[in-house]
Amino acid sequence: MAGVQTREVRKKVVLLGDHAVGKTSCIKRFVTDTFDDKYIATLGTKISRKTMQITHQASATMLELMIWDVIGQRDFEMILSSAFRGAQGALLVCDLTRKQTLESLREYWMAKMYSEGLEVPMMVIGNKADLVDKREYGLDEINELALELGSEGFLTSAKTGENIEKVFEMLGGRLLGTGVSTPARQKVPRIAVEQKLSSGRPTLSKVLDAIITDFCQGMGRDAEYAMAIARQQAKAVNLDINNPTKTHAMALVNKLMKVELGALGQAEAMRKLEKRKNWIHQV
Repeated sequence: MAGVQTREVRKKVVLLGDHAVGKTSCIKRFVTDTFDDKYIATLGTKISRKTMQITHQASATMLELMIWDVIGQRDFEMILSSAFRGAQGALLVCDLTRKQTLESLREYWMAKMYSEGLEVPMMVIGNKADLVDKREYGLDEINELALELGSEGFLTSAKTGENIEKVFEMLGGRLLGTGVSTPARQKVPRIAVEQKLSSGRPTLSKVLDAIITDFCQGMGRDAEYAMAIARQQAKAVNLDINNPTKTHAMALVNKLMKVELGALGQAEAMRKLEKRKNWIHQV
C-alpha cells in the first residue's frame, strides 16, 4: 500500500478455561476456518500461529499471533505455570451450556492468572452460542465478568464461526499497544518439580504433570519442541488425561526414556525413568 509503512510484530496469546469449553475448536476455526465437534483433551500446551494485517493511519502491522491452547485440567499446575510465562494477551473461554465454566473463570482462572503475574489485555468469550436451546446464561453474565477485568465480552460459536475472527482481531489490536514482541520460541521455565510434588499425597494427574514438566526441562529445548514430543508419546500409548491409569503412565515414562537415551545418555535416561516410576508408585 503506497505511503503505508509496514512492521512485523509477534505476540503470545493464551486461551484459558475449563476442559471441553471449546478452546481448541475456537483456535481451529480462527486459524484454518474449519470445525470438528469431536472432543479431544489437549495435553499440556499446543501452539498455533496465524498472521493478520492491522492498519492504522499511515502504518500497517503484520501481527503474528502465537496462540497457546492451554490444558484445562487444574491438576497440571506446573504445565500451566510454564504456559503462562511470557504471555502478552489472553482469551478466557467458557461454555454457554455449562454455567459452572463461567464461575470457574472467576474463581480459578482469574486467580491463577494473577498469581502468575499475568496482567495483560484479555477478553471473555462465551462459546457454543449456536446451542441456543441449551444455554444456561448469556451475554449479560459474560459482560459482568469482563467488566471486572476492564475488558469486553462476546458470544462465539466455533461451529458457525460467529464472532471468532472479530474477537481475535480486537485482541490483536489491543496487543499492538503493549510493548515489544516476544521471541518465537521460549525456554521452559525451571520449576522445582520434586518440591511441588512432595506436598501431600499426589494424584496420578499431578504425577503426570510432574513427569511431563521434568521431561521438558531435562530436554533443554524450548517449550513448543519439548511439549510436542511429550504429546506425541502420550498419544502413542493412548493416554487419556481425563482418566489416566498407572498402566498408561508407566507406558509413557518408558516412551520418554527412549527419547532421552539419545538426548541425555543412558545413565541419565535410566535415572529419570526410575525416578518417574517411583512417583507413579506413590499414587
